[in-house]
Amino acid sequence: MNKISQIFLLLLFSISTYSQVPQSINYQGVAADNNGVELINQTIGLKIGIISGSANGNLEWEEVHSAQTDSFGLFSINIGQGAGTAQGSNLSFNQIQWGSASHFLKIEIDINNSGVFSLVGTNQMLSVPYALYAETTGNNIWEKDSSNNISYNSGNVNIGTNQNNSSAVLNIQSNNKGIMLPAMSMSERDSISNPSTGLLIFQIDNNTGFYYYNGNSWQTIGGGTAFDPTLIYTTDGF
Repeated sequence: MNKISQIFLLLLFSISTYSQVPQSINYQGVAADNNGVELINQTIGLKIGIISGSANGNLEWEEVHSAQTDSFGLFSINIGQGAGTAQGSNLSFNQIQWGSASHFLKIEIDINNSGVFSLVGTNQMLSVPYALYAETTGNNIWEKDSSNNISYNSGNVNIGTNQNNSSAVLNIQSNNKGIMLPAMSMSERDSISNPSTGLLIFQIDNNTGFYYYNGNSWQTIGGGTAFDPTLIYTTDGF
């Protein structure tokens, strides 16, 4: 039986140009026979399994690769980008819940790349693939699109408290901090493209103060043409 001498297993999670998590794990190793002789300049087949819980636990994902060894028997593949075998409990690699349990990597080799595989071994993945874990942990309630817009479309958001306010989509509580709205000059305010009705900003020059867009023009909060920082309203409006 041949074997893979695993000289290094790299778990690489570099953020791409668009700050999107790459759905793959870079895996490199050396293929050698039982006598330690490297399988050089040879096309080999590899079957990769991701197992959760224990070495004999649930097979979450399985894929196959065709890899080319170099003059040292070294090969490199990207786990997650192989051809799925439809044997795992997940339909795709990016559905693996990395934070739900410990995970094990099962490696099988086909030295002739003929579809007949021999088990090399199953080892625990001791380093958590953090970027993949961060993307799949919990309920995935926050979603990010291709333009890096982050959204949450269910329930309310509470900051500084775990007490939900059913009438507030956003509930922020603090006894020593405030909220900073976007602060800008009047020219920057007027350069906002297609402002939405109700948009709120703080203007830092000319008539300084809070402004909102009423659908046609920018108005100071309070309805006046200028902001008077000395004006204080009571609960009765006086």
